[in-house]
Amino acid sequence: MPAAFDKLLSTQLLRGSGSADKATGKDLFAGKKHVALYFSASWCGPCQKFTPLFVKAYTGAAERDAALLEAVYVSADQDDDDFNAYRAKQPWPALEPTDELSDALRKDYKVEGFPTLIVVDAATGDVVVPDAVQDVAMDPTGANAPWRPKQLHEVLSDDMPLTGDDTITGAKSIGELRAKGVREVALYFSAHWCPPCRQFTPKLAGVYKALKEAGRTDLEFVFVTSDQSAAEAASYHKTMGFAMVPFGSAQIPLLKKALNVRGIPCLVTLRLGASAAEPVEIINAKAVGAVHANPDAFPWVPAPAPAVVTFRPAREVFDFFEAPIAVLDLRPVADAAVAKAMTEALEAAVNAAK
Repeated sequence: MPAAFDKLLSTQLLRGSGSADKATGKDLFAGKKHVALYFSASWCGPCQKFTPLFVKAYTGAAERDAALLEAVYVSADQDDDDFNAYRAKQPWPALEPTDELSDALRKDYKVEGFPTLIVVDAATGDVVVPDAVQDVAMDPTGANAPWRPKQLHEVLSDDMPLTGDDTITGAKSIGELRAKGVREVALYFSAHWCPPCRQFTPKLAGVYKALKEAGRTDLEFVFVTSDQSAAEAASYHKTMGFAMVPFGSAQIPLLKKALNVRGIPCLVTLRLGASAAEPVEIINAKAVGAVHANPDAFPWVPAPAPAVVTFRPAREVFDFFEAPIAVLDLRPVADAAVAKAMTEALEAAVNAAK
């Protein structure tokens, strides 16, 4: 157990919502599965924006499972009035900023900025989620608390719902897609408010239509919305012709995190396992460009990276080089033996030049 967390258990903490009452961390965490250490400060602009989001997610998680999570405000405030005004907006306990334990917690958990939200195991203090700020921001109701990272096959579980697919494959979930023999899936992260998305969507819809008209029953496209309302998402979805993860689904932020989706439009092609327990193979994590370049090449398997051969030539021959030369062969080389042969040939050429 980290020393600072061990000390936190015996430290008197202020109860939530600005209360002056105190209790030890041990008493406040009793029966809880996780503790979210919220490193923040009233003077921090991003913290001011994030705190209301965390309050909403924390409240939603508590309504679903009261034992799931407790939080502690670890303050970096320097003024008591600012500290008390800010913690009054937070329903969880707070550690007084003058306590040396605040610095110890920041050091033990390697906190480098604010806001930082570290979720730990309530029994051991071990880190469960290194920083859940982005997870909370994408999960305003706390449906995915405690925001433990999930493997892609766990997110793409059999019960993950689909809508708008009744006339295509007849599947209403990922499990039904698997049962119908669908293995290759393209996840399309998009939104109507995004101009590049609106440009790309008709092209992708045309590709999908052509594949289905050609009799491809072993694949499916799925729209994962970033729209801001259900009505907007539904209207945009009508232009696509393929399935959709329902607006507001808890799986949407999990998919974005598991696939490291940073912007839209984003198209990810993948291969499902025969069962939900099997790993999911990512074929192309950034397939938008590939669709533009070759729309008929579903699932847009990336070409092997070209081989790079690096060597240091003899100084007496190329004495003006002070660093290794990198020779780039424009033909993809996947075989290590071929790359070795290329290296030997290049070295031989250098030796012949002496």
